Amino acid sequence: MSRLTNKIIASVLAILLLLHLGTLGLGAANANGSLSGMQQEVIVVYKNEDGKDTVYNESIDILHDFDTIPAVAATVSNHNLPALAADPNIALIERNITFRITGGEFKAASIPSEQNGWGFQAVKPTLMWNSGYTGTGVKVAVIDSGIYPHPELAIAGGISTVDYTSSYTDDNGHGTHVAGIIAAKSNGSGTVGIAPGVQLYAVKTMDQNGEGTLQDVLEGIEWSIQNHMDIINLSLGTDTHSELLKDMVDLANAQGIAVVGSAGNSQTTEDANGNIVPVPLSTYTINYPAKYDSVIAVAAVDANNARGAFSSVGDEVEIAAPGVDILSTYVSGGAPAYALSSGTSQAAPHVSGMIALLKQKDPGMTNVQLREEIKKYAMDLGAAGRDIEYGYGMVTFDRSLDQTPPANVTNLQVLGKTDSEISIAWNNPVNSDFATNNIYANGVYAGSAAGQTFTLTQLQPTTSYSITVKSADWSGNESSGETVTVITDNIPQIPDTAAPAEVSDLMVTATSSTYVKLGWTNPAEPDFAKVHLYLNGTKVYETAGTSYKFEGLTPNTSYRFGVRTADLAGNISSGLSLTASTLAAGATDPAGPGHEPPAADTTAPAEVTQLALVKATNSSLQVSWSNPADPDFAEVKLYINNNYITDTAASSYQFNGLLADTAYKIVVKTVDTHGNVSDGASLTARTQPAPAVNHPAPSTPPASGGPSAPGGGIIQVPVNVTPAPAGNTAQVGEQDKADAAAENQLQEAKASLDKAKQTLAISDFVQAKMAVQRLTDQEKHEEFRQELNRLKEELSIQDLPSKLGVRSTIPIGISLQVAMKSANYKYIDPSSLKPGENIFVLNSKGEAVHDTVEIKILFNRIHVTPKKGKFAAKETYTIVMDTTVKGKPDPSSSDSFELKNPLILEFTTR
Repeated sequence: MSRLTNKIIASVLAILLLLHLGTLGLGAANANGSLSGMQQEVIVVYKNEDGKDTVYNESIDILHDFDTIPAVAATVSNHNLPALAADPNIALIERNITFRITGGEFKAASIPSEQNGWGFQAVKPTLMWNSGYTGTGVKVAVIDSGIYPHPELAIAGGISTVDYTSSYTDDNGHGTHVAGIIAAKSNGSGTVGIAPGVQLYAVKTMDQNGEGTLQDVLEGIEWSIQNHMDIINLSLGTDTHSELLKDMVDLANAQGIAVVGSAGNSQTTEDANGNIVPVPLSTYTINYPAKYDSVIAVAAVDANNARGAFSSVGDEVEIAAPGVDILSTYVSGGAPAYALSSGTSQAAPHVSGMIALLKQKDPGMTNVQLREEIKKYAMDLGAAGRDIEYGYGMVTFDRSLDQTPPANVTNLQVLGKTDSEISIAWNNPVNSDFATNNIYANGVYAGSAAGQTFTLTQLQPTTSYSITVKSADWSGNESSGETVTVITDNIPQIPDTAAPAEVSDLMVTATSSTYVKLGWTNPAEPDFAKVHLYLNGTKVYETAGTSYKFEGLTPNTSYRFGVRTADLAGNISSGLSLTASTLAAGATDPAGPGHEPPAADTTAPAEVTQLALVKATNSSLQVSWSNPADPDFAEVKLYINNNYITDTAASSYQFNGLLADTAYKIVVKTVDTHGNVSDGASLTARTQPAPAVNHPAPSTPPASGGPSAPGGGIIQVPVNVTPAPAGNTAQVGEQDKADAAAENQLQEAKASLDKAKQTLAISDFVQAKMAVQRLTDQEKHEEFRQELNRLKEELSIQDLPSKLGVRSTIPIGISLQVAMKSANYKYIDPSSLKPGENIFVLNSKGEAVHDTVEIKILFNRIHVTPKKGKFAAKETYTIVMDTTVKGKPDPSSSDSFELKNPLILEFTTR
């Protein structure tokens, strides 16, 4: 079912409910008591400006016009409600439902001793403070009943969205209690918060009774978005789903805000006798907005790490935090005080404070990354892994409290093996604090992997290995492990590709006018099989003998005869040849020593000289030599441990893929143009020893006393008979290519940057920025980035908050009013918008993509929409606007205002 369909159904149901409430007399009657005059508060989502005009025309009163969503809060009569709902320009109508804080009763407490609260001690934020992290510079909005000006609290600002006061001072006490858990000062007295250095903002959406409306909460979240909060704490809730509430928290999350919500206090109820009784765990009671995916739902635990009986359960529970008998700041009788209270309202701010510390530690982390990071500090409680009561567990910076190892990997299996390698795969455990897997071979640490595959290399052939994969968490706890036993393959037989030696003593033993007889001596090699005989290049016979008579020849004619040896594997030598002529017709074969035919060249060339080892590693040997000066020298044949490797005419070679710490006999045999081969020059050389393990240490080392990489047990690989390029190593060409690519990147970035400095054009700035981002040379990347920043200041460019992980089908909207923080830009002057001239979209290569996107105005926003239904996946786009794009305070206004700065917005698709 599509989201639009869901909205239509929700709208119809909402209208039916609204009208039903009206007929029950739950609306406010008009002066004459007419049913048609009954009215109620609603929030209307419009599709376009015509829809917005309809809301204004059909409403009794406009309560609020939202900026970040196309919606208006209004008072509407039941008489006009059906017409409003039937308007095609209206997308959704929702009742202005009620919210309540999710805290319990407050018990007065005396002035405490700082840091003595059990919740504070359980979370142990001092471990972060000791490294200088107190939340400084992190903006936290407490959307609640306001914050009282307590001596322990420094309030940076805020807003009230309730209708009876413009002050954000707390008149209930709940918001002050929540704020103290997050940010009470560390001043040596009273209580202290988890992150006392944060910038604390009071967003008052709840009244003196701890109640508020959907409109109030939406306004509070919208204010937090517009004022660029880093964290929103929502210790409030409702049991009614609201599409608008979901859209607003989703929007906050999409804007990079970490949204933390209380799971709810609905797992207990009151029976007919007024007794508090538990609700079965099979009944899930998570409230909204914590139930939405974009919100971190926090459950409550007590000092014994047991779930508070009231704490709601359900699949949405993400983590747990202290929430029973929590001491914090309070207001009583209009004066600052301290109190104890219990609820998921108290658990959520512990998490908000922790995220603030993590945000200061790594300001570059997005809200999505922070959400994953906080899970690493979860101590698993309840059922193993994530469960409905505790989620991933209770969060704490004190890793010493976590003594529970993660679960073992599952489905451990062998993907493949050779004589020197074994590849394995598995499924990681679901523990939130899972960090990595440590891999052991026969009890020896072999490496680590946070992923789900690993390849062990440099193993011995035909050897049994017991491979164990042990999961480890961030506290260093290691699981018992899962084990698989594998035997490596045998070393594959190297095929015989070496040709046999040539025959020797090749000569003509007899001639006549019609035949020539040859004789020779066969090579002594054990795999010699036969010789192939050729006449003028054409094969005529095969024989294992040592002579042959070529018959049927023409008298007084010269012939070229060839002899090539063949072995049992079918390898054939280059061959020897000689030229001889038949006698004239009627002549006889001359006899006597003065008439013997000339013998073929069967003399081997001289040996190479100065054969020496140039370099040795644990897997290679490089040798060099001087070739002989013989005029008929052709090449050399290379052998290692009697295995033929290759031929080369060069004077050096590197043998790769050798065993570590092993002696090798290297033989170099010279070959001449007649195929004669020398006995060879030789030397013996040894490869360097190798460490037992060639893998890096685990990314998260085990806790003290855990396993370490032992010595001994050298893991080896077999000889690699694949020849490297003559006179060099195979890796040099690849490195040259990499160096050339890096140099090209550098030149491209420099040229782009120089052009941007010269033209001072926004488009050239963006292209230079992308070229710099592609640099692999970190030193040059930093140098050019600083130049970009200076150019950015010169151009007065304003970066809008980037959007990460955007669905490829979702259009991107830009509100000029939000960007410029001025009502003069509430509406966009359509005549000023000129796609391709003053607003354009670039891909990650700096190329304009106007043919694939549409730029238009919708809902008072500039919308960039993919023409083909979706943007490219995993692509980064940049929207660029120059100052000639204009805004207007009113659609009918003749005044329009240019942008104060050029705007750039980057978004990356999933």
